[in-house]
Amino acid sequence: GGSTIDAAKASTVLAALADGAHDVEPWFGAGKVTDALLAAGRKLPAFVAVQTAAGSAAHLTKYSNITDPQTAQKKLIIDEAVVPARAVFDYDLTCTASAELTLDGAFDGISHILETYYGAADETVDRLEAIAKAGVELIVGAVAAAAKAPDDRAAREGLGLGTDLGGYAIMVGGTNGPHLNSFSFVDVLAHGRACAILLPYYTVLFAPAIQRQLRVLGDVYHRRGLMRTDPADLAGRDLGVAVAEGMMALSRAVGFPVTLGEVPGFTDEHVARALGPEDTELAEQTGTDLVDTMRANQGCVGIAAPQLNELVRMLVVDLSEHPRATTNNGLLVLVNPHIVTSSGAEVGREGCLSIPDLTANVRRA
Repeated sequence: GGSTIDAAKASTVLAALADGAHDVEPWFGAGKVTDALLAAGRKLPAFVAVQTAAGSAAHLTKYSNITDPQTAQKKLIIDEAVVPARAVFDYDLTCTASAELTLDGAFDGISHILETYYGAADETVDRLEAIAKAGVELIVGAVAAAAKAPDDRAAREGLGLGTDLGGYAIMVGGTNGPHLNSFSFVDVLAHGRACAILLPYYTVLFAPAIQRQLRVLGDVYHRRGLMRTDPADLAGRDLGVAVAEGMMALSRAVGFPVTLGEVPGFTDEHVARALGPEDTELAEQTGTDLVDTMRANQGCVGIAAPQLNELVRMLVVDLSEHPRATTNNGLLVLVNPHIVTSSGAEVGREGCLSIPDLTANVRRA
């Protein structure tokens, strides 16, 4: 399964770079393995990934997802170097999987597809849309049958193909909020189940920015009887809510919880963990990308993660070199910011890096 393959990926990193040490911590993050291999003039040992469970698509991807038992946190190696040299997956092998494993894998695959589709860049959106249309249709159409009748080979093939498309998706784009938050819940929720709970909420949060994606997904959920309203009749946040309700209807149909409050053992500590410093690998990479992009564009004093197709609540600001700034606090990197209080109003001339040729007067508190 995926966890075994991910462990094998990490093992190849240790074999090539650790010189007898057993600590994988230095390699968590993006691109660190490739950088170390180039610096040392080494290569990872090649291995063949034999998959036996439909879900993570670990046999196809650049991710190695490792759980730290001391903190109950999952951490990621993200690197093209750890993609297996060869992969083998006979979908018939999944016929012996339990209903629980089958369901968790299916929802992990859906989340891979939708997170990357939601955050698609202009140059990848068409490819990811094709993946989403095929992959979500396959998984939604097969998941209940595969869990109910383990030897339904047509359903098993549908899940296998759909979740493999999920693996293809995360090689084209990247996952975001649901996956990042789910890593903090490993002691109370299986990964696929956590993604199934979180994805509808991110769907509503980003609804205004992903109308194209929601119409495609709404068509699938509506045709499958999971949405009561035709998505063609909806727009904006209403469309996001309707698609999210379709996702939750699928979760209820297979016996999954649809809120974190329904999860036995879930506490405020899990929320703190999700927002805390242990979720740093992807946040650090996003922060670096934001700062680099801001500084590469003359006159830019701030940029938010959605402008780089990263669907997380994160932004950077630096007024220190702006000629009209009367005060500044240096470089600020803000994660999950909240406006606690505000007063008054002021109008100022502003621009936006997403539409660089336009400026306008904007009223701010």
